[in-house]
Amino acid sequence: MSDALLRLEDLHNDAIWQDTVNVYEGGNKQNCGMYLKHPEIAVYLRVSTDDQTVESQKKILRMFLLAEGIEIDECRLFIDDGVSAKKFPTFTKRKAGKEMMKAIQAGSVKKVYGTYVNRFFRRVAEGATWMDFMAKNHPDVEVKTSDCFASTKTSAGRMMWHTLLMVSEMENEQRSERTQGGMQRLQEALKKSSHAVFGWYFDEDLQQMQPHWHQQAVIRHVKTAWNDNKGQSFSSIARDLTRWGIKTSTGKDFNQSTVRRFVKSPAKLHDQLHRFDPPKRMISAPFRTYKV
Repeated sequence: MSDALLRLEDLHNDAIWQDTVNVYEGGNKQNCGMYLKHPEIAVYLRVSTDDQTVESQKKILRMFLLAEGIEIDECRLFIDDGVSAKKFPTFTKRKAGKEMMKAIQAGSVKKVYGTYVNRFFRRVAEGATWMDFMAKNHPDVEVKTSDCFASTKTSAGRMMWHTLLMVSEMENEQRSERTQGGMQRLQEALKKSSHAVFGWYFDEDLQQMQPHWHQQAVIRHVKTAWNDNKGQSFSSIARDLTRWGIKTSTGKDFNQSTVRRFVKSPAKLHDQLHRFDPPKRMISAPFRTYKV
């Protein structure tokens, strides 16, 4: 059969295939190697804990973008997985966020989409500062989220952005307060906390935390050495403890920062020591009779 006798549907399918190839070859490559149809659109996703998933955020944002005629997988994805907004409050402190800002500053990104405002920031100050920076340096870049559908280039969008940031910060602070309150109640009841505390051990029979008097002696030594007239440095005290074979509650060698915490930020559980009678004689440096 001659090529001239190809069926009409074959020619039609071939034309569709060529159009598809031309579209994708005109875009940029995603991390997976796929060509993008909308390289000028950035989608920012952030999850901070294991019970959150990037896929769930993509599912929410996919419907939002489809309403604007955009497929999320055809955009540039910037994903910060396992990144806390409290620990890393700004984009410049996050790997994917930093890459997105570089793309914006290079002029290759004209629109930014996110699932929620709190995926961008958790505090009003950082969010407001970033929004002012964008308005001053990149006024042509449009920013939208599924919970703030109005562009931040409009007064309505900026008002919604600020309102959602305030709600996000309040939720974050309330969560922190509940966590601290719960930990405080555990400590007052001498219950086991989520991590080991140097100077204490959990008594399985009593189901309560009890003082580890040898470790309490180490803590007393550290505070005395720091407050003494000699004024030993944190590094010097850490070297002494390492030489004597004393480990931290996690079994590691002491260093400058762990010794500093003993002096500057002691565990709240130590406030309960007044409920116990210390031994008449406690061991002292160099702790030759020290027992774990």
